[in-house]
Amino acid sequence: MDSYVKVANESDLGRGTAITVSVPELDRVDICLVNVDGEYHAFTNVCTHKGAPLAEGRVTRTHVVCPWHKASFSLAEGSNNFPAKTPLRVFDVKADNGSILIRKREK
Repeated sequence: MDSYVKVANESDLGRGTAITVSVPELDRVDICLVNVDGEYHAFTNVCTHKGAPLAEGRVTRTHVVCPWHKASFSLAEGSNNFPAKTPLRVFDVKADNGSILIRKREK
């Protein structure tokens, strides 16, 4: 399994916020990182319906909702709802000593 990569500091991501991070070590994809009540989630930042930046969407306790066409995706698994036809790629996340780290999730 791939090792964790630091992508942000906990101070960069307040509760209820989302940011985009670029992680060259993880296939050079933009990743949306969200903080839901102190629990961190990470997933690809591009909606699989029409390419909207999900960091600009609405985050609920369990889903992120696309800002363009309201497709929604599970924060935990990346599973999708209409109109998106493809799930998001999600990453494992952990906080360690003030840092937020992610890694590729095994399938």
